[in-house]
Amino acid sequence: MILSPGVIAIYGWGYENSINALYPDNTIFKFGTIYQIWDGGAMYVYGGDEVMWREGTEQCKLAYGGNPYTLIQARLVTKQEPPIP
Repeated sequence: MILSPGVIAIYGWGYENSINALYPDNTIFKFGTIYQIWDGGAMYVYGGDEVMWREGTEQCKLAYGGNPYTLIQARLVTKQEPPIP
């Protein structure tokens, strides 16, 4: 995929719980794994990172190569876990 500036692609449509079994009190948040990031500048998230975002802020959801992906601006996601120093 060729992504627009600042956009990341996440595997699937997103999940209601994190890989660490974090369940938010409300269901407005989604969790997922980054498949690809825009490669035209510095980013604070990377491919394979687990992230969380607010549902409804996605740019689009699409199927590419028979697999579902969610596209979202990187500035709208946060890592699930802080990086290990």
